[in-house]
Amino acid sequence: MPGSVIPDYIAGESVYSWVAQYFVQSAYCDRNRFCTQLFRKPYIRLHPTLPAHIEAVARAAGQEPQYLLHMGTAFPLYAFALRNKNKVQSLAAAMLGKGWGMMALSGQAASKLTLGGCLLKFCPACLLEDEEKFGVGYWHTAHQFCGVTACAEHRLKLQSIAASTGGIDRQYLLPDSSMLCEQPVPSEQEIYLSSFIIALYRYLCSQSPIIVPSEYYRLLLAQQGYLTRHGNIRSRKLWHDLDEFWVDLFSGPTPPLPIELASYRYVPGLVHYNNRSSHYLKHVMLMAFLSRSPQAFFSADNQSPPHVSRSFLETGWPTEQTVLGLLREHTSMRKISIMTGLSVGCIKQLANRHHLPVGHRSKFITPEMERSIWRQALMGFKREHIARHHSVSVGTVEANIQSHQGLSAWRRHLVMVRRKREHRATLMTYLAHHARGSRNNIKQECGAAFYWLYRHDREWLYLQLPDSQKTCYHPSVDWAQRDQALAVQLGQMEVQAKSLSELDRSLGGRGWLIKYKDKLPISHALAERLLAEYAKKENLNIPS
Repeated sequence: MPGSVIPDYIAGESVYSWVAQYFVQSAYCDRNRFCTQLFRKPYIRLHPTLPAHIEAVARAAGQEPQYLLHMGTAFPLYAFALRNKNKVQSLAAAMLGKGWGMMALSGQAASKLTLGGCLLKFCPACLLEDEEKFGVGYWHTAHQFCGVTACAEHRLKLQSIAASTGGIDRQYLLPDSSMLCEQPVPSEQEIYLSSFIIALYRYLCSQSPIIVPSEYYRLLLAQQGYLTRHGNIRSRKLWHDLDEFWVDLFSGPTPPLPIELASYRYVPGLVHYNNRSSHYLKHVMLMAFLSRSPQAFFSADNQSPPHVSRSFLETGWPTEQTVLGLLREHTSMRKISIMTGLSVGCIKQLANRHHLPVGHRSKFITPEMERSIWRQALMGFKREHIARHHSVSVGTVEANIQSHQGLSAWRRHLVMVRRKREHRATLMTYLAHHARGSRNNIKQECGAAFYWLYRHDREWLYLQLPDSQKTCYHPSVDWAQRDQALAVQLGQMEVQAKSLSELDRSLGGRGWLIKYKDKLPISHALAERLLAEYAKKENLNIPS
């Protein structure tokens, strides 16, 4: 860029921060022109942790794209949480390129975590040190990670500004002293979690990001007494200890982490499923509980502990005939569960489906009660309602439903019919009150109903929608013709104005003579001459 100073890349600086430095030191005041020169496209907004266009930034900064991808973004953390190698490669390609589908590729869209929007974070003490050492503050890569809310080095809570809509939006800003404000003291758990995430990031930068941690989870859980000898999680004990360990992170009106992480229902998926992708915060919550550093976590022996069976997903599903054969031999469901890896509920449903007798330990289910449950299920009652009515568990109701062939499909049909009726009623109510509403208005006001009907009842939907509006053509302005017409209008006027603004108001106040003087050369020259003649006539000195 002509007249621009290319800043040096500072070790540990985020890609977003370097682009912001380049913009501040460039000769451009207009962000769109700056983006056009750097990215060959205006209106570029970079994500603080998952920015795109890294190859373009690397060319301008004189750095290797892979170096910026790992050291200036959160790519190593997101790649670690993706179990599919193709997804990791696709995410890297998107970040190096134009960033298409970034949220889906990184797993954020499927994580169902309320991450609180996009934030730019900085440590006040680090900011002062950076200004003294480099002459400018910058955004540290490690401070921008989700879950990092404190600076472990200075034991201070990170300050933040919103970087999405409603905040700085598409601006490129650097932290400065004017942003400093009073912040509460971070808890010990915040400092510990933040330092663990940063340590994991640095470990992954030096190690392969494709690591399967489920074996380590099973080994450490078994060593600490959270697994049974058959490899099942002692859920009640583990949930209780996790609650006590992380209680400070979810207390108070504004917890630093998404509240969904406090349920810990994602832990079995991390432990037993090797091929399931999750957000890296879910891994960190379990890893930081089991070990005190990533090095200690991954240095554990990779051998399976004694008496811990491998997941049935790794050894393959047992055949249905195998389970039925064991049931006919009067093997208990609990023992079959241990032998096959299937749950007791799954085995019980299979037995009911083939009319094999099973025992009920807690309560004997009479044939009359089974028929009553079946009738209510056939009528579409919810499982919870049926369970309360008969004082049985929801699992018992579900087992009864599964034992009758076609009943589950019938209940799904009832659900679809009910939803179709509800969404149709929503659409018809809106159309009755908005007779002139367009299709776009219906999408905006009745989005859920519109898209459900579009997927499942499209023919009926198109019969109810108003006709699509024809595109209205607006011809472009013929500036030469407008210039001639305006010149004629000026020639017929008796000019009594002292400035272009006053003369423009006498023409209608559109601002043409000032805003579009380059496109109206004849009119602008005539206006200047008329103003000069009027000034000479009135003996006024009009500045040029």
